[in-house]
Amino acid sequence: MTTAVALKTWEILTDPDFLKDVRKKGEFLKSLLKENLQKAGLKGEIRGKGLLCGLVTEAVTPEKIRLSSKDARRRDCFCSGRVPMS
Repeated sequence: MTTAVALKTWEILTDPDFLKDVRKKGEFLKSLLKENLQKAGLKGEIRGKGLLCGLVTEAVTPEKIRLSSKDARRRDCFCSGRVPMS
């Protein structure tokens, strides 16, 4: 059973269509990260490949983030090290 699961997983991961989709979603994720960084008035470097990406930025404090009060949830996410996706 374990071998069958491993083989199916490998089959899915090596499928060219799957990898193409991962690259497409990764580019979309990077664009969202870049957009949210700019909205927050922060500077940083987006690193990674595919869906395994993140950012390196300066220390983030609430005072450094320029967002409207209605975006308080986003500000709180940034300050706790999370990036909101919606």
